[in-house]
Amino acid sequence: MISIYLCEDNPKQLEYFTKIIRNFLLMQDLDAELTCSVTTPKELLDKLEEDSPDFGLYFLDICLGKNMNGLQLGKKIREKDPFGDIVFITSKSELCLLIFQYEVRALDFIVKDDMELLSEKIVKCIRAANRKYQKMHTDVSESFFIKQGGEQVEIPVDEVLYIETLKEAPHKVMICTKSKVYHTYGTIKEFEVLLKPYHTFCRCHQSILVNEKYIQDMDKRKGQILLTNGSTCRASVRFLRNGKKGSKIRIEEA
Repeated sequence: MISIYLCEDNPKQLEYFTKIIRNFLLMQDLDAELTCSVTTPKELLDKLEEDSPDFGLYFLDICLGKNMNGLQLGKKIREKDPFGDIVFITSKSELCLLIFQYEVRALDFIVKDDMELLSEKIVKCIRAANRKYQKMHTDVSESFFIKQGGEQVEIPVDEVLYIETLKEAPHKVMICTKSKVYHTYGTIKEFEVLLKPYHTFCRCHQSILVNEKYIQDMDKRKGQILLTNGSTCRASVRFLRNGKKGSKIRIEEA
């Protein structure tokens, strides 16, 4: 189920946003509910700690008061729900740039300049989250989504060769697939959790997650793995010591 969380410190606007979301959910046959509608970050975080949602969609006002703003709240949400969708709502469009400084991946950024249009955008975000949720829970399409260039990009799991942390940006990763290389915000730990159900990925290095099915050979002298497409990636001494060419590789910990 999609659990929708709303945090807005203006009571009247909170009531308005809550009404939009509830009315939409009443008219649509979606596996979703408005789980939390509060005025403070603490209330939302307490509820999130209590719930552990299957998939979270968060609508956050950016200007929430002195103790914690919406961007700081978004960063804390990311620690608890790495793959949920976050939407920021604000009356100050210039704050959009701060999203990158706080390194919070956002589904959308809605400006409170037109309340009618705002209603449409909220509904659009719920629909987008539902499409993502449906993709994640279907047996037919084994894909995941990343944010790149302001767009949602779908990546088939079977296309991924390896994922590596970018040295120059610790909170970004490089996803190397059979046909393309992507860069997006996230950590190796987050992708390790995301890809765990597919049973073909393992940590071959502290900063690298590799798809076992594409490992062709290992070079202990160079400290690297040769993949079936001819590319290479680094591997830890422990991984190289435990791995066996031509068989299913099971490593305790990279």
